[in-house]
Amino acid sequence: NNQVHTLKPNDQLIFNKQTRKIELTQTDASRSALWTTGRLSFVDATFDQISRDLERRYDVTIQIAENTIKNEVFSGSLDMNLSLKEVLTYIDVDKKFAIHQHGDTLLIERKK
Repeated sequence: NNQVHTLKPNDQLIFNKQTRKIELTQTDASRSALWTTGRLSFVDATFDQISRDLERRYDVTIQIAENTIKNEVFSGSLDMNLSLKEVLTYIDVDKKFAIHQHGDTLLIERKK
């Protein structure tokens, strides 16, 4: 199955290894370019958007249990040389998430 996609500025192709499907999404290319500096900066980014960047960087799958968590908005800058646990601790400054890891999959839900 040879698909041809023409990308425009700020387009992003994501290949899902499990489903073997390609998804075309929009991204902020200037933000993505910050990977070359070892930092990820974001302004008013949802946790769902940030988690996609973390999945690529740390080669994990992040499942977010609730839409209220997915849609929480964050602004900040992360040092991508930190461990995934350190990054998630930084994001969860209010300590309201429960994070469960099974292999390379993380489930994030609200603490009960």
